[in-house]
Amino acid sequence: YAPWTNNGTIGAHNGCTATLAAAWLNQGTFAVDATSTLNLGGTFPSTGLGTFDRTGGTVNLTGTMTNPGTFTLNSTTGDWRILGGKIVGGTVDATDGAEFVYTSSGGRLDDVTMDADMDLTAQSAYVYLDNDFTLNGKATIGQNAGLYFSGGTQQLLGNGEIQLSGNSSQIYNYGSLSV
Repeated sequence: YAPWTNNGTIGAHNGCTATLAAAWLNQGTFAVDATSTLNLGGTFPSTGLGTFDRTGGTVNLTGTMTNPGTFTLNSTTGDWRILGGKIVGGTVDATDGAEFVYTSSGGRLDDVTMDADMDLTAQSAYVYLDNDFTLNGKATIGQNAGLYFSGGTQQLLGNGEIQLSGNSSQIYNYGSLSV
């Protein structure tokens, strides 16, 4: 699947940033300390993330994660920031207080079922929603932030909740949306 595979440890320590690119698999460990950043760029499957040894720091989704099943953030993975990244397919969940945090760099969810809460409370945070989107969690949209339904025919499905909680927080529709 990938041009490269990690079988050891990729670490971000002492204030450093580790950035992954191209197509990859991690069969080893990601180690991130309290002052460092791991950028998950390139293209990778959610089933190829290996093990996390995280004692803080920041994990950014900057690339494309294909998700053939259910992917869950937890106390081991910690929060992930969506920083221009994309999740394709499957179900996304979060437990143990972990969450996906959306940013003003945006991101994309393509044919995703979101069972996790969505935090779009950062100033001007947004995410594009491609193809059908199922929300079973709570999406909290802050100031100048929004959900962007991309063009074409779209459906907003699920039993979730959208909370508009700031000035100019909106749901944008660039096509035909049915709810």
